[in-house]
Amino acid sequence: MRNSNLKISRYGAYNYHGISSIYIESFQISLGLNRSFNIVARNIKDFNTKSHHNYEINLSAEVFTSLIMVMDEAAESDPIYYEKLFEPVLKSINRLQAVASGIPIQSRNIQNIIKNSGNEQNDVIDRKKPKFYFSGLNKLKN
Repeated sequence: MRNSNLKISRYGAYNYHGISSIYIESFQISLGLNRSFNIVARNIKDFNTKSHHNYEINLSAEVFTSLIMVMDEAAESDPIYYEKLFEPVLKSINRLQAVASGIPIQSRNIQNIIKNSGNEQNDVIDRKKPKFYFSGLNKLKN
């Protein structure tokens, strides 16, 4: 089985002819002005043809909170795995916890986030729209 950061699968709703899947290893995640989380992958080969497509997935903040709740339940069932998974982002998790608890926190400078991300050539700031793009999720792996 192929290891990938993002897998998209599809199958017929009425006529099942098996599952077709694509594995997307290069994508960007951004936070939009409308508080949505956007995942964008470009130039991805089609499931069945030789054509290529761009994919965009938009998750509302409410959907993201549902993902956190599901991850909370999963972490209870396999704490050792999730401890290692979250270790590199523990500081960010603590900041989220502080915000959710109503504790005031100091705002971070977006340039420092980019500078310290360790992959400056793949991290992009769109100056026209105040979004933060983060790509290269492999750097979060152990």
